[in-house]
Amino acid sequence: MLNTHPFQNQLNQSPGKVFQLTLPNSPGYSGRVTGIRLEQNMNSSAGQVNLILAWLGIVLGFASGFAFGLGFHNETWLGGYASFKRRLYRLAHISFFGLALVNFLFYLTAQKFTHASTMATVASWGFVAGAVTMPVCCFIMAHRPRFRALFLIPVVCLLSAGTLTLWEVVNL
Repeated sequence: MLNTHPFQNQLNQSPGKVFQLTLPNSPGYSGRVTGIRLEQNMNSSAGQVNLILAWLGIVLGFASGFAFGLGFHNETWLGGYASFKRRLYRLAHISFFGLALVNFLFYLTAQKFTHASTMATVASWGFVAGAVTMPVCCFIMAHRPRFRALFLIPVVCLLSAGTLTLWEVVNL
């Protein structure tokens, strides 16, 4: 049966995310257009969550800096400048910015991944878990030093995520 509209397009998906656009024989055109590539990066939802978390970390870094700044002028605030509690509050504050940068860098790196992989997805969520748990662990440990083993959670998440990302980058 002939197509009623001379420019009715047919889109056929082939393996590998390459789409082939075939135009039916019509007056003035008898060829085929092939190789139209619609890029789909690594795992757009995984990369997207890292970008969102990066900007959330920056905002939380600003907000925590403002909140902590309200008390910094007091010599004895949180036990004084060199106290364990105040050092952990500073670490939590800077971890918002530092891990926001790490998540942003992962987002940019993930744009170069040509396929979705389990390792890249696990790395993405490892960076998310590390960015969420690091400041939480800092605040908990500032008040309960005996829970210092909690630092294993963000450290293992971040080391694993970094190693998996390095593996993916090396295998590009």
